Amino acid sequence: MILQNKINYIVVFTLALGIFISCSNSISLNKSNRNNKNTNTMMAAAIITANQSKSATGTTEIKFRAVAGTQATDLNCSDTFKGHASIQDPLFHISESTNIHLVDLKFYIHEVKLIKADGSKTDFALSADNVWQTSRVAFLDFEDGTGTCVGGTKETNTSIRGNVATGSYTGIEFKLGVPFDLNHLVNTTQAAPLNNSTMYWSWQSGYKFMKFEFNATDGAGTTNQIHLASNGCPSENATGSNSACTYPNRPTISITKTSGTLSLGTDSIALDIKNLLSGTNSNLSSGGSQITCHGSANTTTVCQKIMTNIGLTPSTGLSSGTQTAFYIK
Repeated sequence: MILQNKINYIVVFTLALGIFISCSNSISLNKSNRNNKNTNTMMAAAIITANQSKSATGTTEIKFRAVAGTQATDLNCSDTFKGHASIQDPLFHISESTNIHLVDLKFYIHEVKLIKADGSKTDFALSADNVWQTSRVAFLDFEDGTGTCVGGTKETNTSIRGNVATGSYTGIEFKLGVPFDLNHLVNTTQAAPLNNSTMYWSWQSGYKFMKFEFNATDGAGTTNQIHLASNGCPSENATGSNSACTYPNRPTISITKTSGTLSLGTDSIALDIKNLLSGTNSNLSSGGSQITCHGSANTTTVCQKIMTNIGLTPSTGLSSGTQTAFYIK
């Protein structure tokens, strides 16, 4: 009887031990599976995060300004501009004048890119609003129709909006003007901003890429006009063709910060009219003359200087890669 009880005890203990081991293995296996699942989930999350970081975009605004040398006030329709605060050396004047008044300043840009420290470039995709920009071209307008700009328009636009991949950038690149395939369309049938009649010459010549007009009131004064556009366009463009022009005149503007990264919230792209007009003289009192740059700009000496300043090779109408008119401010 005693022997039988011992046998029964041994059997029960063995069965219990087996059950315990089985349960332990099962628990360990489940825990291992859960750990593997957690590890896989974390790895997947990391991969997704990395991919999102690479492809993430954000709508942002890039500001533009029009300035006059070292003068503190940005270009406007009410002040007189001379390019400096107090220096009387003519080298610091604007086109040899100390009495410059803005009349008009507008221009188109396209193919905008942001530049990284290693020189690589990322597209800045314009957000179409069909007022100031389409997905392919943007229009900047600095005059407000008041003061010396009477006859202009009240509305202004001094920035572009769009999307760009998240990253660290040191500069910006854009082409001044309207893309070739859009340049010889009928402006009256186009959506804004390509329907602006003040920026259009004709089917043959296309759009004015930049329109800058100012008065120099020294002495008898001069009324000056710089209208940058494609020149030497064939006559068939007047009947709906889109043939290439002799002088395309679309400079590529590429500017980077001398140090640090580009801060789209605080940095702006400045067009300096003093640098743009460097080498010219619109002051009648100092032997100057009226500046008129229209269809024959590529072969007119004073206009060639302005074209060089904005990054064009006048003899070809191609971008030179070197300009002094724009900088990051």
